[in-house]
Amino acid sequence: MLYAYNLEAMDIDRTLEGYRYRIRAHLKRVRRFPFDVARTVVQRLAKGIVYRSLAAFNQEELLIRPGWQAADATLFDEFEGAKTQVQQARVALFGS
Repeated sequence: MLYAYNLEAMDIDRTLEGYRYRIRAHLKRVRRFPFDVARTVVQRLAKGIVYRSLAAFNQEELLIRPGWQAADATLFDEFEGAKTQVQQARVALFGS
């Protein structure tokens, strides 16, 4: 699967908002899965603290950049090939 995002659009506020959203979503299941929820909430809080701490020193890019890579011609070719396969499967299943 190809997942793309704009590195310049990534920032500490968006990252932390994503963590807060996940915490809220997990807390809805705390009665049913108390240990799993506790584990994931603690993980998200810890990651948030690390990101916020690095942001205080303008170093949050150290955590954001490693997951990012520039798209090259090969990646675009692979994407086009995968897209063609999906379109062919769609036609085979649902018609044109």
